[in-house]
Amino acid sequence: ELDAATEPDGRDADALATLRLTVEELLAELPGPQRAIVEDRVAGYEVDDIATRVGCSKRSVERCLQKFRARLSDVLEDRIDDPPPDAG
Repeated sequence: ELDAATEPDGRDADALATLRLTVEELLAELPGPQRAIVEDRVAGYEVDDIATRVGCSKRSVERCLQKFRARLSDVLEDRIDDPPPDAG
């Protein structure tokens, strides 16, 4: 969690808000088990712990996270290339 000394301002705050919204949108598209993997990783769990929690192999967790990062990267690149009309 951010405190007053580390809270972003201006464009950084807008970028952080966009990132959070994008992550939430992408998480909503995932099936339950995949969503749980990504949410656990964001919460700070290690890959081994996530694999145990969701009952799959470490490699499966790594593949899921890799796919999510690639999808997030693609979406963010698209948003940078084509910002919404209200993004002055």
